[in-house]
Amino acid sequence: SENKRTLRVKILTFLSFCFWSSTLGHISYSVPEELPKGYVIGNIAKDLEVDIKRLKSRKA
Repeated sequence: SENKRTLRVKILTFLSFCFWSSTLGHISYSVPEELPKGYVIGNIAKDLEVDIKRLKSRKA
């Protein structure tokens, strides 16, 4: 019925918003203009909480 459909849409919208907002993030790095080539800025994998060993085992 229409009431069940409306309730379902509201619940799905709310849950989608909760999951979407929890995955948003912002990482920024300050980088001086004159750095030598190959200079390491930051550990992006660590900042994104990526398991390097797992990526290597997947050959990603």
